[in-house]
Amino acid sequence: MASSEAIIKWVKQNINQGQVSRLADTVGGGVDQITFKNIVDAANLGDELANHALEILGQRLSLGICNIVNAFDPELILLGGLINQGSDYLLPIIRAALEQSSLAPFHKNIKVDASTNGSDACLLDTVALVIDGVMIR
Repeated sequence: MASSEAIIKWVKQNINQGQVSRLADTVGGGVDQITFKNIVDAANLGDELANHALEILGQRLSLGICNIVNAFDPELILLGGLINQGSDYLLPIIRAALEQSSLAPFHKNIKVDASTNGSDACLLDTVALVIDGVMIR
Protein backbone atom coordinates (compact mmCIF):
# COMPACT_ATOMS: atom_id res chain seq x y z
CA MET A 1 0.00 0.00 0.00
CA ALA A 2 2.61 2.53 -1.09
CA SER A 3 0.77 4.40 -3.82
CA SER A 4 -1.97 6.98 -4.04
CA GLU A 5 -4.25 4.40 -5.67
CA ALA A 6 -3.72 1.90 -2.86
CA ILE A 7 -4.46 4.54 -0.22
CA ILE A 8 -7.64 5.61 -2.02
CA LYS A 9 -8.78 1.97 -2.15
CA TRP A 10 -7.93 1.48 1.55
CA VAL A 11 -9.86 4.61 2.56
CA LYS A 12 -12.90 3.58 0.49
CA GLN A 13 -12.89 0.10 2.04
CA ASN A 14 -12.70 1.54 5.55
CA ILE A 15 -15.57 3.95 4.92
CA ASN A 16 -17.67 1.16 3.38
CA GLN A 17 -16.99 -0.93 6.51
CA GLY A 18 -18.36 1.84 8.71
CA GLN A 19 -15.27 3.87 9.61
CA VAL A 20 -16.29 7.43 10.43
CA SER A 21 -14.88 10.04 8.07
CA ARG A 22 -15.86 13.41 6.63
CA LEU A 23 -14.71 12.19 3.23
CA ALA A 24 -17.97 10.48 2.31
CA ASP A 25 -19.91 13.68 2.97
CA THR A 26 -17.50 16.15 1.38
CA VAL A 27 -17.19 14.33 -1.94
CA GLY A 28 -20.22 15.10 -4.09
CA GLY A 29 -20.59 11.67 -5.70
CA GLY A 30 -20.04 9.63 -2.56
CA VAL A 31 -17.33 7.18 -1.60
CA ASP A 32 -16.57 6.09 -5.18
CA GLN A 33 -15.57 9.65 -6.09
CA ILE A 34 -12.81 9.98 -3.44
CA THR A 35 -9.45 11.13 -4.80
CA PHE A 36 -6.02 11.42 -3.21
CA LYS A 37 -6.48 15.20 -3.08
CA ASN A 38 -9.74 14.66 -1.16
CA ILE A 39 -7.82 12.57 1.38
CA VAL A 40 -5.15 15.26 1.79
CA ASP A 41 -7.81 17.97 2.11
CA ALA A 42 -9.67 15.92 4.73
CA ALA A 43 -6.42 15.39 6.66
CA ASN A 44 -5.93 19.16 6.64
CA LEU A 45 -9.37 19.46 8.26
CA GLY A 46 -8.44 16.94 10.97
CA ASP A 47 -10.15 13.84 9.58
CA GLU A 48 -8.73 10.90 11.55
CA LEU A 49 -9.13 8.31 8.80
CA ALA A 50 -7.41 10.56 6.25
CA ASN A 51 -4.57 11.31 8.67
CA HIS A 52 -4.14 7.63 9.43
CA ALA A 53 -4.12 6.80 5.70
CA LEU A 54 -1.35 9.33 5.04
CA GLU A 55 0.62 8.05 8.02
CA ILE A 56 0.42 4.49 6.68
CA LEU A 57 1.45 5.69 3.22
CA GLY A 58 4.42 7.55 4.68
CA GLN A 59 5.54 4.48 6.62
CA ARG A 60 5.23 2.19 3.59
CA LEU A 61 7.06 4.63 1.31
CA SER A 62 9.76 4.92 3.95
CA LEU A 63 10.46 1.19 3.82
CA GLY A 64 11.24 1.31 0.12
CA ILE A 65 13.09 4.61 0.30
CA CYS A 66 15.33 3.39 3.15
CA ASN A 67 16.21 0.32 1.09
CA ILE A 68 17.05 2.50 -1.92
CA VAL A 69 19.19 4.80 0.22
CA ASN A 70 21.06 1.90 1.81
CA ALA A 71 21.68 0.23 -1.54
CA PHE A 72 22.50 3.21 -3.77
CA ASP A 73 23.40 6.16 -1.49
CA PRO A 74 21.58 8.78 -3.59
CA GLU A 75 22.03 12.48 -2.96
CA LEU A 76 18.37 13.31 -3.52
CA ILE A 77 14.98 11.64 -3.18
CA LEU A 78 12.04 13.46 -4.79
CA LEU A 79 8.37 12.70 -4.28
CA GLY A 80 6.34 13.25 -7.42
CA GLY A 81 3.06 12.35 -9.00
CA LEU A 82 -0.13 12.46 -6.97
CA ILE A 83 1.77 11.56 -3.81
CA ASN A 84 3.37 14.99 -4.05
CA GLN A 85 0.02 16.46 -2.93
CA GLY A 86 0.53 14.85 0.48
CA SER A 87 4.16 15.87 0.89
CA ASP A 88 3.47 18.01 3.98
CA TYR A 89 2.44 14.80 5.74
CA LEU A 90 4.76 12.33 4.04
CA LEU A 91 8.12 14.12 4.08
CA PRO A 92 8.46 14.30 7.90
CA ILE A 93 7.63 10.59 8.19
CA ILE A 94 10.15 9.68 5.48
CA ARG A 95 12.87 11.89 6.95
CA ALA A 96 12.37 10.39 10.41
CA ALA A 97 12.51 6.87 8.99
CA LEU A 98 15.74 7.67 7.15
CA GLU A 99 17.29 8.91 10.39
CA GLN A 100 16.23 5.76 12.18
CA SER A 101 16.53 3.01 9.57
CA SER A 102 19.17 3.91 7.00
CA LEU A 103 22.92 3.66 7.33
CA ALA A 104 24.33 6.71 9.11
CA PRO A 105 26.78 7.83 6.41
CA PHE A 106 23.99 7.75 3.83
CA HIS A 107 21.17 9.58 5.57
CA LYS A 108 23.33 12.48 6.76
CA ASN A 109 23.87 13.91 3.28
CA ILE A 110 20.61 13.04 1.57
CA LYS A 111 17.96 15.58 0.66
CA VAL A 112 14.33 14.45 0.60
CA ASP A 113 11.87 16.83 -0.99
CA ALA A 114 8.75 17.16 -3.12
CA SER A 115 9.18 17.67 -6.83
CA THR A 116 8.28 21.12 -8.09
CA ASN A 117 6.95 19.41 -11.22
CA GLY A 118 4.06 17.89 -9.26
CA SER A 119 2.10 15.19 -11.03
CA ASP A 120 4.18 15.62 -14.21
CA ALA A 121 7.45 14.85 -12.40
CA CYS A 122 7.99 11.35 -13.81
CA LEU A 123 7.34 12.40 -17.40
CA LEU A 124 9.44 15.56 -17.20
CA ASP A 125 12.31 13.79 -15.45
CA THR A 126 12.29 11.04 -18.09
CA VAL A 127 12.40 13.62 -20.88
CA ALA A 128 15.29 15.35 -19.12
CA LEU A 129 17.24 12.07 -18.95
CA VAL A 130 16.67 11.43 -22.65
CA ILE A 131 17.76 14.95 -23.61
CA ASP A 132 20.78 14.68 -21.33
CA GLY A 133 21.73 11.37 -22.95
CA VAL A 134 21.41 12.80 -26.45
CA MET A 135 23.42 15.92 -25.60
CA ILE A 136 26.27 13.88 -24.11
CA ARG A 137 26.64 11.83 -27.32
